[in-house]
Amino acid sequence: MEKIKLDVTIIGGGIVGLTVAYQLKKKFPTKDVVLIEGAPFLGDHSTGRNSGVLHAGLYYKTNSLKHLLCLEGIHLWKKDLCPTLGIEFQECGKILFAKNLNEEEGLHEIWKNAHENGVKGLKWCDSNTLNNISHFVHAQKAFFSPETGILDVTGAVKKISEAFISIGGMISKNTKVTSLQKSDGFLLKTNDFEIQSKIIINAAGLESIEIRKQLGLNDLEAVFVKGNYLSTSQKIHHPHLFYPVPPKDLKGLGVHSTIDLEGRIKFGPNTEDVFVIDYNDSGMAITTMVPEIMKTFKGIDQSRLYWDYSGIRSKIKNSKTEKIETDFWIQTPIPGYIECLGIESPGLSSAPAIAKFIINQIIF
Repeated sequence: MEKIKLDVTIIGGGIVGLTVAYQLKKKFPTKDVVLIEGAPFLGDHSTGRNSGVLHAGLYYKTNSLKHLLCLEGIHLWKKDLCPTLGIEFQECGKILFAKNLNEEEGLHEIWKNAHENGVKGLKWCDSNTLNNISHFVHAQKAFFSPETGILDVTGAVKKISEAFISIGGMISKNTKVTSLQKSDGFLLKTNDFEIQSKIIINAAGLESIEIRKQLGLNDLEAVFVKGNYLSTSQKIHHPHLFYPVPPKDLKGLGVHSTIDLEGRIKFGPNTEDVFVIDYNDSGMAITTMVPEIMKTFKGIDQSRLYWDYSGIRSKIKNSKTEKIETDFWIQTPIPGYIECLGIESPGLSSAPAIAKFIINQIIF
């Protein structure tokens, strides 16, 4: 089997792996940087199966990686990657609302957290605005986040990968890791070739825990949470994203409405605990999500809602304590090996900042 000697090997062709690869090659143009992806297509798992929202940083614990990297990441998308590479982005804004008095306390908590996180431009909705949005949602009280936006995720994957290749980077798809061990740097075996690499960056998403286990790292376990999205055949125009106050015990942000760059509306995601990576409709999404949609949103024809797609969140938990990690896990447990785990929302928003954070740790 052919053996290739490299400076850096990045495992995982999602948005995090791609932005790391591109920014790393830009910073170290003379270094050999290769990205390998086990699937036939780049961004085909978590990256291509989320809402496409760039979050403003409202919800996350102050000074957590999610908070800091989300704020920096959305700035880098808007000021660097999107204009430089021609990636389409729309700053449509988000309205967060309480449906009733019982939810107002939760709305105020999000408002307070957002201010502590330094999110700019937040504004409580006055009576006129509440009256306008009452055509779309059952809102007792609401505030507006102007910096939230939506990204052309497919376009981002395409243009970042092309930019990486254009400056000398290499991408190998359909390349599955079969073995990884510490040996004169790292010896990584795939289904097609072997790589002797000085540095390994594990950005493999749903497969990342299994990859780190090959290095004898057994302190974490993967937790899969599936989220389904429903779309409608109705012609409805929502000017903004609409997010209700999420229940405190929920593993996500609750069923909300988002729009894509063509203005199409979708609802979701819900949360389903699953044990295998399966994106097919379990048959439960319509049954469980429609009642939530109908009591939250107005003007929706229930008969025209249909299951669209699903994604799976990349959560992790401590093997000893059984505690779910709530923040991004970006660590270097072995010199030369950097792992990027638990990159769920706001992973898309944070990706450029995650890349910067990782690259700043690399010394050749």
